[in-house]
Amino acid sequence: MAPFYTDFLYFFYMRTIRKSYLISRKSNFICNFVPIEIIKMKKKILLVLIPFVLIACHESLEDRAAREAKEYTEKYCPTPVNNFTRTDSVIFDKATRTYHYYCTLTGIMDSAVIINKNKSKINDGLLQSITKSTNIKAYKEAGFNFAYTCRSQKNPRLILFEGMYTQKDYDK
Repeated sequence: MAPFYTDFLYFFYMRTIRKSYLISRKSNFICNFVPIEIIKMKKKILLVLIPFVLIACHESLEDRAAREAKEYTEKYCPTPVNNFTRTDSVIFDKATRTYHYYCTLTGIMDSAVIINKNKSKINDGLLQSITKSTNIKAYKEAGFNFAYTCRSQKNPRLILFEGMYTQKDYDK
């Protein structure tokens, strides 16, 4: 049994057009000449195809992390110096599931003596920034590692600080 509105549409259509088109009452056409059965069939096809489309477009978290790291590096790096630190690049290593930041220390922080004296403060500060960051929440929930490598601006081959933070560190 057709809903009330199809009868109304049929009546309205027949009243305005009269017999210029040969349409029987049982043909189940809507005003724009699309059979109701075709509309119902299209809805069923769409309902079946939508899950496949959503699955096909899904990107793994590792792929997303690699893509975002690459995009960040291309768009923003090297960043302006902030607190004597410049971010040179960000990469994601799928094998170790590590989000790795490469930075350069400048100015008064470009000294191995100062870095060694303040190593625990730097560790605590980086760990706190990882813990409080909402931008990397999905990565933290997935148990990714975060690593920082800070080099000297005066001598780029000299690594002043390296830190690796695992899920055990930032989930405390």
